[in-house]
Amino acid sequence: MSGEQLPFHQAKRCYRQRLWKTGEGADASIVIGGFRIPVHSSILEEESRYFHSEFRRSFQERGRPELHFDIKNVNTVWRTLELIYLGTYSNELCPLSYLSDEGNELALHGSVYNMAVSWGLSNNLQEIIFRNYKNTVENSWQPLAFLESVNIIFGLLRESGMVHAPGMSIIASEWLDPDRLREDRIAQLVVQQLETRREAFEDDSSIMLCQSLQNCPVLLRLFLQRWLVAKRKS
Repeated sequence: MSGEQLPFHQAKRCYRQRLWKTGEGADASIVIGGFRIPVHSSILEEESRYFHSEFRRSFQERGRPELHFDIKNVNTVWRTLELIYLGTYSNELCPLSYLSDEGNELALHGSVYNMAVSWGLSNNLQEIIFRNYKNTVENSWQPLAFLESVNIIFGLLRESGMVHAPGMSIIASEWLDPDRLREDRIAQLVVQQLETRREAFEDDSSIMLCQSLQNCPVLLRLFLQRWLVAKRKS
């Protein structure tokens, strides 16, 4: 019907898609390794508590909302921005960079998930990443690829229950509280896969599993808790 209006959330998504594609009205920048990505501060601030504070700090210090990140993989940042603007993300590389990805598809999802947690993105956006990760785990099981992604997902954990990403302030996150990790979907998926597929870890993957558990006490704790519960039931 002529003149029919789109639902608000759909119109909002279409508007963001247009801005992401054209860069029209961009009033802020994210700089990574010499690459400058134009962004819209209002959109990022709406979705991320990290940008809400950091853009204001940048404006006070530099007179403009511009953030510099000391992060090697510009593609992860690009995909996380895609997620904010488009409500999804692709495997495509950042068009501003010549750098390729290192790692597998699970590692890709794990990197985006970590960035989303670090930036404090909404539960809905994190759910999109989780579904992508879960589908990849279940449809193309590869022990070494899985453990590589596990190391990425849990790689930012600190005993204090905080997360730190290079170039970012340390951000407190309830998700990283060891006691609350038992309720987190991606942490539980990882532990469930480790427990149910433990016989699939042989040779190199068995060694890598031991290293992963040794390097992350929180992951080891969750793994042992689930294993003990399963043993009592058997």
